[in-house]
Amino acid sequence: MSGVRGSGRYAWYGLGLLAGAALLLALFYAGRAALVDIATMRARAAVMQLKREGRMPTPLESRDYLTALETALSTAPDSPQLHEDIGFLYAVRGTAALRFPEISHGLLTKALSHYQLAARYRPMDSHAWSSIALCKHFLDQSDPALWAAYDKAMAYGANEPETQYALFTVGLSRWAELGTARQQALQTAYQRARPHLRDRLMPLVARSQRPGFAA
Repeated sequence: MSGVRGSGRYAWYGLGLLAGAALLLALFYAGRAALVDIATMRARAAVMQLKREGRMPTPLESRDYLTALETALSTAPDSPQLHEDIGFLYAVRGTAALRFPEISHGLLTKALSHYQLAARYRPMDSHAWSSIALCKHFLDQSDPALWAAYDKAMAYGANEPETQYALFTVGLSRWAELGTARQQALQTAYQRARPHLRDRLMPLVARSQRPGFAA
């Protein structure tokens, strides 16, 4: 019996050590996150503002924000928000340079890589998945990975305007590749879209001249 009591005591010691280790790990990640937040506060706020305004960053802004965000990755390489913001900065430059494939391809490839990491570290983020689909669309990579990202974005972001806008951009441009189920899902999404989103989608739908999108 004494042996059982002794082993029980040691088990509690082991649990105590595990709890202490878990606490230290949690404090480490919390401290690391706080440092990253402080170091990137200005850049992240600026990127958020660019997204809200739909404005292209100037070359100087883009350089400064990318420098801050990419430097922070050395401290927090698994931060989905850092990867998503970096992906955004590369993506907007890449799409603006679509007339120059030798430039846009490299920028969109970098954006795609960061969005894929964002989705890995935050797998239910519809923004990351829709951005993967959009990058692959502009890179003309119509492969299973594009449609897997498209489907996940539709599943996780059915009511998210930016996600839906990206999916309509891809889906209407690649209508024949969607298949019946995805076509019907896109038509349904349009019918139930809230007025503000519907107003944004209307020009895309009108230009595409796809069937099944009643005004």
